[in-house]
Amino acid sequence: MIANIANLENGAKIYYELLRAEPAIAYLHCLTTNATGLGHQRRHMEGLGAGSLAPDQRGHGYSTRFPSADQYTLESFTGDLELLLKSEGINEVSLVGHSMGAAIALEYAAMHPDSIKSLVLISGAANFARHTNGAFLKLMPLWDAFGWVHNTLEGVRHHQRDGYRPDWASEEFKGLGDLRVGNKVNARYSPKDRRYANEIFRQVLQAVMQWDISSQASAVTAPTLLIHGSNDMHVLSKASFELNEMLRNSRPPVILQGYGHSVATQAPEQVNAHLANFFRDIYGSRLSGQGITNSK
Repeated sequence: MIANIANLENGAKIYYELLRAEPAIAYLHCLTTNATGLGHQRRHMEGLGAGSLAPDQRGHGYSTRFPSADQYTLESFTGDLELLLKSEGINEVSLVGHSMGAAIALEYAAMHPDSIKSLVLISGAANFARHTNGAFLKLMPLWDAFGWVHNTLEGVRHHQRDGYRPDWASEEFKGLGDLRVGNKVNARYSPKDRRYANEIFRQVLQAVMQWDISSQASAVTAPTLLIHGSNDMHVLSKASFELNEMLRNSRPPVILQGYGHSVATQAPEQVNAHLANFFRDIYGSRLSGQGITNSK
């Protein structure tokens, strides 16, 4: 695997990790994480022989953090992906997207149907405003206040440092629910980085809540796997059922009982098994490895 930073024509600098092999699968993480956000799935599919491309999307990780919400349009994210794939000479790809990343994958597949082999949409939605838990958004100020106290107290127990970048596929976060994993990560940020991360989070969230891909969904022709946690309180599982109705070549949603929005890290073995079965149907003998059943 190589790690690189691409200076894209649109002014963004995008950090990404690449394993060059065929078939190629790109992994698009959710809001607040980074290229490691779907790391369990990426390592498993690499073990089956697939190549991988995993960027820190704009506003995240080592990539450019733009200051305003108008620089986080859906078109800007898909533009980054298009330029990144072009720079690496990847002409055919499958996309695995989680939440925000699922929306980016869906939009990209609608725009470039001839280059997309298949899609996996985890905790996805065509319209986040329609399927986000309203109570969650209303409680955000209270969550912020609690988080400040919790993270300050927890931070005393950890070696906080500037530039902390979580590895979401590490054993440290495996199996944790949404609130616990968020608090654990935030407690490790330095106060300066935490303030900056929260500012970027609000800008990106403001933009994401305006996205609506409902009208484009019918243009997606690629075989699609939908996965959702039954207890997802950020993007309700009914969003995957709506996607199933919109998409022409979608399988019925896989609902993993008892898991939340972080289902890819809460239940990696189950998610990996569904991905492997799906991609074997798509690629057949091109995937000949055994996969990776254990996390690092």
